[in-house]
Amino acid sequence: RAIATETGDEPLAADLAVGEAWQAFRSGVYSDAETGLAGAKAWIESRGSTAQRAGWLSAEGAVDWARARYDESLAAYKEEARLWGEIDNRYEQAAALANVVLLFSRRIGRGDPSDEDRRVLGALLDEATAAARAGGNVRIRGSTTLYRAQLTTDIPAKRALYEQAAELSARGGDTSNSLVAMRFLAELLVLTDPRDPERSRRLLAEAGAIAYDHGDLESVTRCRITEANLAWRFGDEKGWTADRRRQALEVMDRAIEAIEALRDLQADDGVRAEVFTRWLFFYNRMLGHLLGGGGNKGNIRLA
Repeated sequence: RAIATETGDEPLAADLAVGEAWQAFRSGVYSDAETGLAGAKAWIESRGSTAQRAGWLSAEGAVDWARARYDESLAAYKEEARLWGEIDNRYEQAAALANVVLLFSRRIGRGDPSDEDRRVLGALLDEATAAARAGGNVRIRGSTTLYRAQLTTDIPAKRALYEQAAELSARGGDTSNSLVAMRFLAELLVLTDPRDPERSRRLLAEAGAIAYDHGDLESVTRCRITEANLAWRFGDEKGWTADRRRQALEVMDRAIEAIEALRDLQADDGVRAEVFTRWLFFYNRMLGHLLGGGGNKGNIRLA
């Protein structure tokens, strides 16, 4: 970037500043990301192209979101979507609109959503889906289908939408959302009629293997936790046998191993503690199962 600045190539310098901000953001150094964006802001706002202004807002929205400045993030993504629409870039507009959907959903989810809130959310979701289709953004089509599945109350429709979300997300290269859809579908196959626990187990095993192959230990952990929760639910509903108890304890232990492996990756003691705290709900839930008698008393490792 210094060379671009020295040679007077201001557009390139601005683009590189935003690129460096994204790099800092992805590394978790949000203060550096903010500094880089602030340095490029004046030139981009006054002389940048529409695409440059939209790209800057995309990065600004991401940093605001990470810093829990949700209203500012929502405003940034709304303006980004408007700018992409001005130059008919529906592919990028779809991604901005998907972020608007998520942030608006978060806002109304903090209270009791009104009928108007639900109507607006549905309209935003339709707009993001239409942009994704028009722009050929398969990745965002997967995201919006996943969001729609989470909002749908009709069980057969919800199952079908999770199936579509998993397929579209995988095709669009969004492994994370594909795994979420597979995991939620696996839960539905156990918790709602018609039940198919065997397919649920296969889905979780497949999702866990994909996550492992991609080095996504967090998703591996979530798959194992879901598997453990469903094993205990199945035993509680069907009655505990020695075999069901053994299987439940095995999957519970595998989930705990994944949590501890994730925690052990952290070099800083404070971060390790934060990681453990995030998963404490599972330890408490499993301890409650054990002490409640479903899985016998067994052994549980809490550290």
